[in-house]
Amino acid sequence: MNEFSKLQDALTQADIPFEVDRGAPAVEGAPEFLVIRKAPDYLIEVEWRTRGGFGISSSRRGDPPAGFDAPDEMYRGATAAALRIAELWTAEGRTDASKKLAVAELRLLRGMTQKSLAEILNVDVSVVTKREASEPSSMRVDTLKNLVEAMGGELELAVRIGNTRRLLQI
Repeated sequence: MNEFSKLQDALTQADIPFEVDRGAPAVEGAPEFLVIRKAPDYLIEVEWRTRGGFGISSSRRGDPPAGFDAPDEMYRGATAAALRIAELWTAEGRTDASKKLAVAELRLLRGMTQKSLAEILNVDVSVVTKREASEPSSMRVDTLKNLVEAMGGELELAVRIGNTRRLLQI
């Protein structure tokens, strides 16, 4: 039984109704989705990737669509995802997109392996492993920028002074 099936079992046992979104025909390695609706205006969307774990976003009617370019929160296993979904369901809570991610979590969110990232960066897998073991705050900005860009992203560096927040050009 895979983690996606385990999550479905956990939600069924917790009496949390869900729909499996089968929009496109299943393709090997493609993400799978669950949609959980509570009341007419509360929604939890769950994305599962074999190598990436679970991405979870919640929204209310009138919120901008969550989409899955970047789920708000990431969980590696079905147990952690089910606990978070139950917490959200009970309180009709909001997921937190500002949660800090480790480099490995970002890579998994993008559905990439260490090997595929190493190939894009033209480095050995051991270099990616070493970078992922480092705290992003201890990395050089150009190293972090290269990692993020290799994953298809753009690094932004923000400065906050008092109530003023500005992005630095890097």
